[in-house]
Amino acid sequence: MSYLIKPYSETRKRQGKEGEDIVKVILQNYLGELLVKTEKENDTLDFETESRWIEIKRRLPPYNSTDKYFTEGALLPFCKFIRAFEEKKPVFFYYYFDADETLWELEFKPEFFELFKPFVLRNHSTNQVHVTVPKSFWKQIDYKNLRKIST
Repeated sequence: MSYLIKPYSETRKRQGKEGEDIVKVILQNYLGELLVKTEKENDTLDFETESRWIEIKRRLPPYNSTDKYFTEGALLPFCKFIRAFEEKKPVFFYYYFDADETLWELEFKPEFFELFKPFVLRNHSTNQVHVTVPKSFWKQIDYKNLRKIST
């Protein structure tokens, strides 16, 4: 799979931070735990609770949970897998799609290192290494009714 990343922009960074705030409220309701923002501005993970670490990704339209980029593999920076492997608490990744208002959850597992091969994104400003995690590994969360939907 080939990905072309848009150049870095302050607008995209701001939209990502706004997305974290939206999803934070949803997750606090879903988990029943307070999400505490990590202390470092550009920490590898976004939030911590008493029971887990959390990373949030937000995708704006036109991306949605049925397009090929999520179905074939949601992008995650490989450094987040490394951090997840080193943590004592479980690490969960969440993808939120504005277009269809869906929220997806992935719990990190060490076997991901064997399942998902890292690669460098074309045109990424820092040549950051990523992995793609197919939709079949993610669980949809019906956050409006606060339950997991089996996929």
